[in-house]
Amino acid sequence: MKHHRLIQAILNLRPGAEVSIADNDSSQITVHDDTILPTEDELAAECARLDAQQNLLAEIHRLESEVTQRRLREATLGTDGGWLANQEALIAAERGKL
Repeated sequence: MKHHRLIQAILNLRPGAEVSIADNDSSQITVHDDTILPTEDELAAECARLDAQQNLLAEIHRLESEVTQRRLREATLGTDGGWLANQEALIAAERGKL
């Protein structure tokens, strides 16, 4: 697991927790307050959710980057065959998954 993602997962599951990872070793998580760490299963599920969210954001970015000046011009002129409307629907669908 990437360390920043692991820390984020812990903070999502235990807001306000004060934790660190020693020597970049995820098996050496140090708790600096009275927080009880999430279980391995809880952490794995939260990391999977964070990964899925990151993938959704990447897909939204990819779809949005396809809306170029040329595509906007074609839509304005009515020569895009509905491409922009379809692209916006795809983007909205992906955003709805967040």
